[in-house]
Amino acid sequence: MGISPWYRTSSPISPIWTILLVPDTGSFNVAGLAPSNFALLLRNLDTGVETTGQGTFSNIQAATTISPASVQYQLATADVNLGHFRVWVEVTLSTGGIEPF
Repeated sequence: MGISPWYRTSSPISPIWTILLVPDTGSFNVAGLAPSNFALLLRNLDTGVETTGQGTFSNIQAATTISPASVQYQLATADVNLGHFRVWVEVTLSTGGIEPF
């Protein structure tokens, strides 16, 4: 999913990202998951350095018949850097497994 860039200022304000949790097959069950089950990973494509986002996850929404499950992420100042990044979310399941999105 593409996410629009924004200008970096001394106090960056970015929109809250709504991240759709769409697996390769079926739908993703978010029952029992808390914000602490989610991690945003950012890989700088210029340097190859991978970091974990410092922002906040919230508003976990279950899938419905017309929309997939979703979660929202508010970036932190530490997440905002110049460059080209690959961004993805990893969800830690109650079984200990990890599901990437």
